[in-house]
Amino acid sequence: MTPITIIGGGLAGLAMGIGLRQKGVPVTLYDSGFYPRHRVCGEFMTGLSPSLLEQLGINDCFKDALTHKTCKWFHQGHPVRKYKLPDPAVGISRYSLDNRMVERLRSLGGNVREGMRIAESNEPGRILTTGRQPRQGGSIGIKGHWEGLQTTADLELHMGNHSYVGVSGVEDGYVNVCGLFRKVARGRFKSPLDRFHATLEQHGLACLSDRLIGARLREGSLCSVTGLSYSSTSMTMQGCLGDRHRQIPPFTGHGMTIALESAAAVLPILTSYCSGGCNWSEYLDRSEYTLSRRFGKRYRIAGFLHPAILNPRLQSLLVAFSRIRLLPFGTLYRLTH
Repeated sequence: MTPITIIGGGLAGLAMGIGLRQKGVPVTLYDSGFYPRHRVCGEFMTGLSPSLLEQLGINDCFKDALTHKTCKWFHQGHPVRKYKLPDPAVGISRYSLDNRMVERLRSLGGNVREGMRIAESNEPGRILTTGRQPRQGGSIGIKGHWEGLQTTADLELHMGNHSYVGVSGVEDGYVNVCGLFRKVARGRFKSPLDRFHATLEQHGLACLSDRLIGARLREGSLCSVTGLSYSSTSMTMQGCLGDRHRQIPPFTGHGMTIALESAAAVLPILTSYCSGGCNWSEYLDRSEYTLSRRFGKRYRIAGFLHPAILNPRLQSLLVAFSRIRLLPFGTLYRLTH
């Protein structure tokens, strides 16, 4: 079997590594960070099927994941409407999931090299799963875990001025609060937490900020990323998976699922390359065709809807349609999954 090098240890890279090791393919995975760690992520997985977890051999990694069935929308602190999700979603932290998957990969004989950066390329045998590529002028993502935060639905979606925040439970009694903002609050603050509260307030989400004051922030969980952009779905380089290939807007709750689905979709093609069934150029062409065919429609529809979730005027239209029960929530949900 031809060995494979995976650059990037997020969900797509770990899933691909686990899948390859179960096929007997030698795998070395490089990641610039160290496990376990917190990541800016909604940690709310829609469209995740048990058959996918079984196919990848990672069922046990989800042993204590929560099942979410309801979603409630808020507009600048005011409740709009509560929906039942067409299909149950899964709540689990990246802190736990990444760590469990990397241990699973190691138990299968995968070579995991933490704290190391190597050059990105699509030369034969290298798979890029290094995550999203930052862009100038993009949005800012901020995430943290809170304990003792009472919620009114399994998922709360808070729409603010050029922003939105998802609030949903994960394992061990924590609630993930993860938001996308046009800009972060400026000025001198005593702590990153104070800056986060100020950012919520300047985006019209003071009510959510007040609720967080009565809860306890999990130590080390508050983190942020800059340069997030969803205006383009063009591929940057062949041989990529997950967010490094393309990134779906976070309001869908589908990013983590697509990372796993993309690994499962490409796994048979890569296994064929490793066993001599095709050359590297054929693998690149076939894998890109497979990913585009499987996810292209979801990316396009989600990219079209994303500005409406962020724009205050379009938010008002969504709120009005939702309140008079003219918003086709179930249809929009299925079109992006």
